[in-house]
Amino acid sequence: MTGRTDTGNLPTVTSFDLVAALQAETDRETVYVKASGADQEARVTALLSRTLPQLLAPLLWTEAKHA
Repeated sequence: MTGRTDTGNLPTVTSFDLVAALQAETDRETVYVKASGADQEARVTALLSRTLPQLLAPLLWTEAKHA
C-alpha cells in the first residue's frame, strides 16, 4: 500500500480548495448583504447552510469510502 487514495472519478479536494470556494461564495454574499442591508447573521447562516454541505460532500464521501 502506497498511502495513495483512489477517489474514482471525484476530483481531489484539498483544504485550500474548500477555503477558496468558501471565500468566493462569502465574497458574493457579502456584496449582496451590503447592497440589500439584510440581517447579516441570517445571511451568514444561510450561506453556511447552503455552501458547506456542497463543499464537504466530496471530502466526506472519500473519507467514508476509505474508513
